[in-house]
Amino acid sequence: MKTFRRLCLALIAVSALANPAKALDYTFDFTNTNPSGVEGTFYGTVYGLTEGSSSASEIVITGIPFTLGESMGITPDYPLFGNGWSALANDFTVTSGVVTDVSLDLSDLDGNSFTILSGDPYFFGNSDAFMTTEEGLASLHFEVVPEPSTYAFGFLSIFALVYAWRRNSVRA
Repeated sequence: MKTFRRLCLALIAVSALANPAKALDYTFDFTNTNPSGVEGTFYGTVYGLTEGSSSASEIVITGIPFTLGESMGITPDYPLFGNGWSALANDFTVTSGVVTDVSLDLSDLDGNSFTILSGDPYFFGNSDAFMTTEEGLASLHFEVVPEPSTYAFGFLSIFALVYAWRRNSVRA
């Protein structure tokens, strides 16, 4: 039993050392709710957020309805910051791994804009084609992207627990 406790403490120590605070990446999506907007769902990934308040290091559009993409000159896997979009606001609040507040206002020289302000309607598009939703932050679905080290640590922990259990059962 002492060995098992020591093993558990060692795993906790390794976990603390192996998993320092790091940037979090999130996939997100929202569906148009405006009848005069483009039908469909918009997908993207936000890179480089951290616990607390931070700014995204990049936002990549990973899926966009064809009509909207054609109007804006955007194809899937399109990085916004790498293609001349400027940020008037780029603030995210992450609490316990969950995005709880967003203030994002991006635009480019062609008149395209991407605005997500908590409490206000979201907007992505231009005067010809757009998507918007007025359902608040709950309509914007954020999912954390697990890092490979998370899986590796999980498998290592399971292996260590099974090894300790097998070792104790062999002794008995």
